[in-house]
Amino acid sequence: MAERVNYAEVVGEEYVIFNEYRAAGLGSMAGRYPVAFRPAERRAFEAGRTVAIADIMADQGLTSSEAAAYGALGVRAFVSVPLVKNERLVVVLSVICSRSREWRPDEVELVQETAEGTWAAVERARAETALRESEARFRRAISVPKVGVLFFDLAGHIHEANRAFQHMCGYNNEELRSRTHWRQLTATEFHTVTAERAQDLAERGETPPYEKQMVRKDGTRWWGLFAPTRLSGSNLESECVEFVFDITDRKRAEEALRESEARFHTLFHATPSPYLVVVPSDFTITAVNDAYLRATMTEREAIVGRPLFEVFPENPAFPSGGMPSLRASLERVVAERRLDEMPVTKYDIPRPAAPGGGFEERWWKPRNAPVFGPDGLLVSIIHHVEDVTERVRAEAALHESEEKYRTLFDSIDEGFCTIEVLFDENERAVDYRFLQVNPSFGRQTGIANAAGRRMREIAPLHEEHWFETYGRVALTGEPVRFINQAAQLGRWYDVYAFRVEDARLGRVGILFNDITDRRRSEQSLRESERRQTILAAELRHRVRNLIAIVSEIVDRSAGSAKTIEEYAGLLGGRLMALARTQTLLTDPSTTTVELATIVHDEIRSLASHEGEYELSGPEVTISAKEAEVVGLAIHELATNALKYGALSEPGGRITVLWSVIPREGECWVTLDWHEKRQRSQNSPVSSRRGFGTELIERRIPYELHGASHLN
Repeated sequence: MAERVNYAEVVGEEYVIFNEYRAAGLGSMAGRYPVAFRPAERRAFEAGRTVAIADIMADQGLTSSEAAAYGALGVRAFVSVPLVKNERLVVVLSVICSRSREWRPDEVELVQETAEGTWAAVERARAETALRESEARFRRAISVPKVGVLFFDLAGHIHEANRAFQHMCGYNNEELRSRTHWRQLTATEFHTVTAERAQDLAERGETPPYEKQMVRKDGTRWWGLFAPTRLSGSNLESECVEFVFDITDRKRAEEALRESEARFHTLFHATPSPYLVVVPSDFTITAVNDAYLRATMTEREAIVGRPLFEVFPENPAFPSGGMPSLRASLERVVAERRLDEMPVTKYDIPRPAAPGGGFEERWWKPRNAPVFGPDGLLVSIIHHVEDVTERVRAEAALHESEEKYRTLFDSIDEGFCTIEVLFDENERAVDYRFLQVNPSFGRQTGIANAAGRRMREIAPLHEEHWFETYGRVALTGEPVRFINQAAQLGRWYDVYAFRVEDARLGRVGILFNDITDRRRSEQSLRESERRQTILAAELRHRVRNLIAIVSEIVDRSAGSAKTIEEYAGLLGGRLMALARTQTLLTDPSTTTVELATIVHDEIRSLASHEGEYELSGPEVTISAKEAEVVGLAIHELATNALKYGALSEPGGRITVLWSVIPREGECWVTLDWHEKRQRSQNSPVSSRRGFGTELIERRIPYELHGASHLN
């Protein structure tokens, strides 16, 4: 009778006892053991032959260690039946006795039959377990909430669908099985592609996954990804299963992405600002807009896919540092993951061969911005540039012009300033503020530190015409040139005024010259010319008068003299007196003269005797210039008296009185000339205003700042 039965499987190099029967009191042999079959046993097992041993201890080839192992396990006699599958030993069923015994053939056959039955039962149990597990896995698989599972045939009938698919389409299983054809579930525009996929299943049993739009029970649409395969059958009798994923959200996102990309594409290529997109690893160009192509004279096909610095190398003839600066900026964007704005940078660009090749000078204002993906990784860099070449050139030209202007501004002799005209609410110019003055301004005006100050602050009595003129220039923009006086500054100016900058600023540029000295010279010249005219006229008049006086002296001397000797004496004395007066009036070395001397000498030279005149007054000294005027006036009065007045006939008399009187804090000299004569029928009379009269009335007020009155 067997004491042990072991069911063992060979797993790799291990002998694993899974199940056993053992008599009471025996220890378990279940466990894992190294495969240690003896060579004869291994060959028999691998050949599928049963091994029956009556007494293992009687085996002459048994080693002492093997004997000890068998003894420890209580193994003396055994029958082992192997199971070989695919030429590999997989199972051994052993019946074991602890004592030696001879195994009868029927006993060996029984063990073999038992082994075969056991193997069949084990395989059946395993298959049933695998089936249950498979069905459980299948049920779990089709119950996944997000994955629809659909069983159908190629005639278009649906046999079963899981809850996920029922939720997707809005139909329950009963409705799907009894009334629904796949055409009801599929949007009309996808009927053709669905039929083509069904044809693939019928012919080949499989078809690639595909997308289509479905129609729910309520009429709304949804997008699904379908992955069908044939399970059994052929042609229209084919039984198929289809896994379905609701991709509506994904399709909406894709549509939104397409719309966004379309808007971006439109905006990217329509914007007038140049843009370029590069990858952060090696700055390869991935996208470029039309404005950038125009700005750099390139073609999209020629630059997309190439590294940025390969497309735009440094100008070898005039290296400006543009390439290193741009590379450093892009590397900062990669390292710091933030926008980097570069200053205005010179970066010459290659010129196409058609216009002559080489490089073209360009100045740019670049900005480099990072673009991150959904995972936060840097995926692109947007390179935006503004071509500021013309601005830089204009600024350079302006700087050069300003330098020239500044040189001219600082070196010209003319005064120059810019002012801001200040208006009241009625647009009437009421003042102006100096904004800028050149070095000559102070010399021309005598005003120091004028910039920032107002004119009424500097010169409160400045004439209104200056404000009116500059206000008109600021408002109309019409330049004006004029000459005018600034009385409070004590100067005359030749001025050219013109509007500068924006009309709304009310700014006027003023170029001017101080012509005070010129005006004085012109005035002096005019006065000199006028005086020369008067003097010439005086000279002519005086010559005529002298001739007349001499003639009168000769005649009157002849009439009063009784002898030739007396006549000669009178005539000579009078002529000498006349000469002395004329010498006094014309001698430039004379500085002061007594008024009494002028009056006495002039009258005495014309009067016949001292009884014809009376002179009275205090001692008064006058300048030579004043003596000339006064002497001329006395001479004219005396000459007139000789011709027509008191001295023209015997018995006449001249009275001359002068005095000094105070007036307005000054001393004034008054001189009164009175004539008295006996009028006869033949007395000479003159009613005309001669040159002498005009001369007295004009020169006394002008030369002496006095007044004259004749009657």
